[in-house]
Amino acid sequence: MRQAALDAFGRITILMNNAGIVFSGPFLEVDMQKWRRSLEINLFAVIEGTQLMLPDILSAGTGHIINVASTAALYPYNVDRMSYNSARAAVVSFSEALAMELWDKGIGVTILCPGPTRTNMMENVHFIGEPKLGEPGLPVMEPEALAEKLVRALRAGTFFLPGHEEVREIFAQRGANPDAFLSGAAERLSAKPKA
Repeated sequence: MRQAALDAFGRITILMNNAGIVFSGPFLEVDMQKWRRSLEINLFAVIEGTQLMLPDILSAGTGHIINVASTAALYPYNVDRMSYNSARAAVVSFSEALAMELWDKGIGVTILCPGPTRTNMMENVHFIGEPKLGEPGLPVMEPEALAEKLVRALRAGTFFLPGHEEVREIFAQRGANPDAFLSGAAERLSAKPKA
């Protein structure tokens, strides 16, 4: 892919790390092989793609890296996708450190945290056992609207880009009192019938 990009465009200035896999089920029923697969795709692919392409971006002297995480990386609203949520939370932390390292090199980093978006992602969820589904309580976004937000963020040099603006306030509430936020999320989830 790297060579194809260089052949087509002559240089690489934008990298978007966007791959994902979701195993959904109770913690004890999602085995370690599935956890490793989840971490490999949802976290290590982001790191590997960045290590592969960053030298080209640096040699171009300008550029931007977009790492796709998820609203699920920012605050708890489900318990059925722990391996996905954990990996995506690590992508957020990785992206923060990467942005700090590249700060003075003219390379921007954006962490995109979409919520519900009309894609085929949920059609490709691997269900194990009896998942206890939870949703973030956000409206479904069209992919074109998310893409427009991303283009504006790149032009502005924005680091943190939630798909839904409401997420900023929810994330702030979590940060203000994590204990209360977690207990409230657990109560809401336990009140819902199992899917």
